[in-house]
Amino acid sequence: MLCYADQPPSKLFLSPQKTSNTQFSFTSGRWRDKDSSVQSQAFQSILSVPNIRICSGPLTAADGLATLPSSTATWPRITLITPTLNRLSFLRDLIKNIQDQGYSNLEHIVVDGGSTDGTAEYVAQQGHITFIPGPDRNSHHAMNKGIAAATGEVVGFANTDDRLPPGALANVGAYFAMPQASDVLNGRCFLVPLENPQDSQSPAFELQHMSGERGLFDELMFGAPGFNSWFFRRSLLTRDDLMAGPGQTFDESLIIAADRAWLLRLFLTGHRPHRLMVPTYIYQLHSASATLDPAAQQADGILTEHRRLAIHLLPLARRQPPGHAHALSDWIAHESWQLLRRHLRSGRVAAAIDLLIRSIGQNPAFPLSLLRARRRRRRLAALAAALPESGSNVDSQAAAA
Repeated sequence: MLCYADQPPSKLFLSPQKTSNTQFSFTSGRWRDKDSSVQSQAFQSILSVPNIRICSGPLTAADGLATLPSSTATWPRITLITPTLNRLSFLRDLIKNIQDQGYSNLEHIVVDGGSTDGTAEYVAQQGHITFIPGPDRNSHHAMNKGIAAATGEVVGFANTDDRLPPGALANVGAYFAMPQASDVLNGRCFLVPLENPQDSQSPAFELQHMSGERGLFDELMFGAPGFNSWFFRRSLLTRDDLMAGPGQTFDESLIIAADRAWLLRLFLTGHRPHRLMVPTYIYQLHSASATLDPAAQQADGILTEHRRLAIHLLPLARRQPPGHAHALSDWIAHESWQLLRRHLRSGRVAAAIDLLIRSIGQNPAFPLSLLRARRRRRRLAALAAALPESGSNVDSQAAAA
């Protein structure tokens, strides 16, 4: 199976003077043959995410750079927001990567949490970056500060260890320049290992976005939504009905999962993304990754936050079609069960018993919800596996979902 992105969806994303199948890669990682086994248990944990599949060939960028939809259209201003704290070694590479995009109407905001590694001095030398000094409470507070300062019509997020594939911003800008463009899009997302670059068993992965009502909702709960592959109109990020609190697009009481919580709120208020079938995001896997850490060091915190945010969203889901509240209940049951198992494996028997009692008290149909959750995860994995291996029309998936 080759995870290629060499088939742009329409002529909007073609530039005739460019050659096709531009390979992109970073110094980390090797691509593996599809028939060889993945030896590392750490990477097996990545593959346990239902909407992630393994790649067996070099990743390729979309053919050329995008063009505007008409002669009267202009490139929309895009704001990229980067929260950082003592990550200068990563930040240098990200800044160069963004500069290499060559996007003409770009605002890059770096929100610093109070770094002591020379971040402020380095950013000041760049001249073209808006710098917001710290301190801040956490990365989501930094993201909220970046949104408040943004001037772009379109907003995206790039963490210091992220990378943008060639032409990503041009494709995003060209889409939002269309008169009938949606307020939100997501693009193709690849994951590559940053560490052990000499390990020939280090694979690359693609995170598969779903389309269709059921498939998308299941992705946002049971899968990995790849938040930084999403781009939004700035007006959407500041809508009152989507705010987590006063001045908070993202819930600053959540350390890890506030972006997922906001995407779920977006879904439950009726917003659906356009799926851009070209790459917009490279996630670099390493031991300090907050969410897709191959060693799952953050698992307890992630599961706990997932339970909390889902319980908080249940009243909103109950005002939607009946299936949405049932789906959230299934997700709560699944995350509770996974956390309970981790408690038991770590010898925290009392905590496991307490969680089980609370889960059944909140949802007397807890065992049934667990069974439904397993079916949802299997269906999500099957949808991801059935997706075409290169960018093409996804209507068949929408019908299946």
